[in-house]
Amino acid sequence: MMTALISTLLATALVFPPFAHCRKNARKDAAKPAAAAVVAEPTPNNATKATDPASPAQHKEIAVSNAQRKEITLSEEQRGFVSASNAFAFESFRAISKATPESRIYSPLSVTYALGMLTNGASGRTREQITRALGFGDDLKALNGICRLLLSEAATVDPGTTIDIANAVIANNLKLELNKGFTTSLSRYYDAEVSGMNFATDNVAGYVNGWCNTKTKGMIPKILDRVDPSYLCVLLNAIYFKGAWEDKFDPYATRPADFTHEDGSTDKVDMMHQRKRFAVGSNGSFQTIRLPYGNGAYRMYVLLPNGGHSVADIIAGLTPQSWEATLNSLSTRQVDLKLPKFETEYTIPLNEVLMSLGIVDAFSPADADFSLMSRQASHIDMVLQKARIKVNEEGTEAAAVTAIGMTTTAVNPSGPWLFHADHPFLYVIPEVSTGAIFFMGQYM
Repeated sequence: MMTALISTLLATALVFPPFAHCRKNARKDAAKPAAAAVVAEPTPNNATKATDPASPAQHKEIAVSNAQRKEITLSEEQRGFVSASNAFAFESFRAISKATPESRIYSPLSVTYALGMLTNGASGRTREQITRALGFGDDLKALNGICRLLLSEAATVDPGTTIDIANAVIANNLKLELNKGFTTSLSRYYDAEVSGMNFATDNVAGYVNGWCNTKTKGMIPKILDRVDPSYLCVLLNAIYFKGAWEDKFDPYATRPADFTHEDGSTDKVDMMHQRKRFAVGSNGSFQTIRLPYGNGAYRMYVLLPNGGHSVADIIAGLTPQSWEATLNSLSTRQVDLKLPKFETEYTIPLNEVLMSLGIVDAFSPADADFSLMSRQASHIDMVLQKARIKVNEEGTEAAAVTAIGMTTTAVNPSGPWLFHADHPFLYVIPEVSTGAIFFMGQYM
């Protein structure tokens, strides 16, 4: 969760009655910090080594900036959980990406928050399957602790970047009485406000969609067409991210250019362009570039396949270890960068994805055990995520909402490095000090 989810797996929340929320909104009038100067060892190719602190090992980069970057402090045990959570981020994205190649955006962190809330109402094997799939073994306390930590501090590491995380539960007050211990945990660790509605007569879908629209600043105005009147409750997480590039693109340098899809067809896209120093690297399969936001606390990593390789090849090889190795291999050098200006919106039902990762009992009317949530027997009927991202010359805006519906049981060139993203690529947006992946996506 945290270096992948926690490392986009990528990057994002607001103000809104009547649900409680965590609003950690950075001041928009804060002065933009000067670009960080990286002090690094020279390498044989005249590049400078830029060891990336977003890995679980937390190697330290020496940087100078007008705005001191705050880091989120993790214990060694928490770093281990973050690494394991990254595995969930990569594995879940891999499962999602098995479908037809298309542009998609996904927030593993949003799924972790939604399932994390629900797990406080689970017991026995149901709880263990969820916590293990998310990367926390059978340690619910650790899962709650990481979620609380990010909720409290993710928005504080860069005053120029907006991060909002919001959680809510809507209970069907005709069918369900939530246990006090469950609601207390949701308040303590997730800042979630529990509300009750009549699912048979009230416009629950309208209420849910209004909440989503507010929490994501209009990025996701709707997630549900209707809410089944038989549902016992709906759990919601929303994450919102808005960050300005440390080095913005000049809009006058943006030109129409060919983008070659994996089937060989081409389309004209608005291609942004700049020549500056960035941390880059390459292996046999793909190139990587690091694009910082604000004071560098959040970054986008773009993974561009080399000739003969595909985005699917990159995704297939992603593990916490390979991710860390990729980040630690980057060197700072002059780069001729071309990146499409793009917008992607993606909706994905996650039931089958989560079951493939070992969360099985929670979906079974016979085996689900959510006895710590309520005396009413229940199981998961739906897990749905909708996410959206906009990338332009100024920076990136991204949001994701995850909804859970509970129902009852019945090589180095001599010139500038060429990083021309003119064919499909993968991208990831993490917070640096924890390595937690907020968003992850692919542009096809």
